[in-house]
Order: sequence, then C-alpha cells, then structure tokens
Amino acid sequence: MDRSELPPSLNPGIGQQLNMKTTGGEPFVVTVKVKDEASVTLDANHPLAGKDLTFQLSWSRCFSERPGPHAVVGVWRFALVVRPSCFGS
Repeated sequence: MDRSELPPSLNPGIGQQLNMKTTGGEPFVVTVKVKDEASVTLDANHPLAGKDLTFQLSWSRCFSERPGPHAVVGVWRFALVVRPSCFGS
C-alpha cells in the first residue's frame, strides 16, 4: 500500500495491527509486515494462519441408539493437532 493512502499522522511499526474497513464498510484487522519511505505491506490473514493449532476436546456424553446392556457410555479425552500440511499447503 502506498504510504500516501494512510493518514499523515500514522507511522505504523512492524507487527502493529491496524483496523481497516472494506469498501462496503466491514471492519477487518491487518498487520504491518514491511514498511519503507514509500510503501507499507499489510497482511490481512488471521493471526493464527499458517500456525500449528492444538485443540483439547472433552467428550462428555455418548449416546447409543441401542439401549440396554450393550450400550456404549463413557468419557474420552483426546487432543487434535491440525497442521497446514494436512490441507496441501
């Protein structure tokens, strides 16, 4: 983005997050990645984009469609790790 498109009083630092709006008025956040005298490179990806995410899930109930002595009821705990490589990145 050309620096002339930013307010003159704004001197963003690398890593700083800025609130922007789409042409339709919808708000979104960008992060300053690179800047020089003439331009600023902004990243509009979510801050967690490209990172490994670990989710801890707790399954509190399990219902069987077949009530009786063979019904499965229990509590399980597990972790799910999602890596970008799972999605072909």
